[in-house]
Amino acid sequence: MEPLLSKLESVVVRFRQIEELLGRPEVASDYAQVQILAKERASLEDLVIMHGKFRQLLKEQEDTRAILQEGADSGI
Repeated sequence: MEPLLSKLESVVVRFRQIEELLGRPEVASDYAQVQILAKERASLEDLVIMHGKFRQLLKEQEDTRAILQEGADSGI
């Protein structure tokens, strides 16, 4: 699972870099560069959304396991 998370983290980092670049005035004034970055950003967006959902599910799984463990420890 770690290699998958690592790969997704690198995608998220690149996505954020692109967003930061698109916000720079010197990049925003270069139409060709904006097109290239916008296209790359669009290609990564679904993965970034899935990464967020996946991280949320992992957190919920962790929380559920903690609740179950607490119940087992208290004899419920």
